[in-house]
Amino acid sequence: MPKEEIEVEVRVRLRGGHSYDLTLSSNSALLRDLITTLGGSRNSVQPRLFQLPLDGGQTSATFASDQISAIDTRPPLDWNTITTGTEERSAKSLGDGPPLVLRGARNITRQPSYEAAERRARRLMEPFVAHRQARRAALKSTCDELGGNTFVVSPFNQGFVPLLRNWAASCDRSGIDCRARTVLFPTDNGADTAARELGFATLFDGVSFDGAPRDAIKVYGDAHFADCVFAKLGAAIDMLALGYDILLQDMDLVWFKDPLPGLKTRAMADDLDLQFMRDMNPRFQPLYYNSGFVFMRNNEFTRQTWNTIFDAFAAVVFYRSDQTVVNQVVDCYKERGLRAARLPDRYVDGQLLIRAQTKRRPLPPDSIVAHVNWTGNLAEKIARLKALELWFID
Repeated sequence: MPKEEIEVEVRVRLRGGHSYDLTLSSNSALLRDLITTLGGSRNSVQPRLFQLPLDGGQTSATFASDQISAIDTRPPLDWNTITTGTEERSAKSLGDGPPLVLRGARNITRQPSYEAAERRARRLMEPFVAHRQARRAALKSTCDELGGNTFVVSPFNQGFVPLLRNWAASCDRSGIDCRARTVLFPTDNGADTAARELGFATLFDGVSFDGAPRDAIKVYGDAHFADCVFAKLGAAIDMLALGYDILLQDMDLVWFKDPLPGLKTRAMADDLDLQFMRDMNPRFQPLYYNSGFVFMRNNEFTRQTWNTIFDAFAAVVFYRSDQTVVNQVVDCYKERGLRAARLPDRYVDGQLLIRAQTKRRPLPPDSIVAHVNWTGNLAEKIARLKALELWFID
């Protein structure tokens, strides 16, 4: 099995002539279990049931292990390097309460600047918590109208409407019906009007995100940055509480292909709770996860992890970065059984876009999405998209 993760085309052949085709990661737990089962003696391997995710996780095929006659892969893989399956886990490993995860927390909590961050966090939290019941009832109704159990979720304000229009235009050009499974969380009336005019379902009550600014941030990490981030963390909390799987993404995305089928298939095949786009900024070690594009499979592990992140919002305000907190919290919960992974380069991050623009390096073949992070503000995002011919509106 190659150390570097690649995508593998897999055909599972069953006795009687049936076969199933799917694409899995070379590090997939499902692929490893299939090969391990096939490689053992029919008499020594305990029969088990397999469930293959098909149609992007919308359907599945279930069969007993002793029905497998052959497994074909493209490219061919070295089965001798395959190890045993993933460890079993239990929700009991989460413990009774959240871990102490924020590095230096004991050193900053008494600083005046941290006390100011706590006051700002409370100011944003209070209307959000006060209107939680009515907001979630409206959100449930909106999701019921769309149907399904997996949604794209994006919060934004009026200043970022141009990026919304460009993302929608990129989907339209690629024949992707993004509106059918997207719930947008506008934080002001202007953003809500623009989203509805584009045909998107929205959740806007005028009070839950009352403290959010209406303009795009002036520069990454400025005084308004944490206020915008609060809506992102809050939208995810609501969707997870209602039981949905979500793709939480920032608005500065371009889609070349629909990412949901691949994300759902990998979540099932590798038993992953969270999948993050990468961000190799040293500030976000050791995981280097980007919180602007993350797929969440709804379960107790994901919910408790994200609840801890949300409850630590004062630290987000203090650091002026949600990713600092996300990486620290997720890293700690991985020790308790959370399963999270970085996405491959086909989910293009801002560093790869910089190389494409400045060094004329092509984007990874068969790219799925592109994220214009590693930019300081809205003007820089639009300029980079235009330079790479990824700006699709006038």
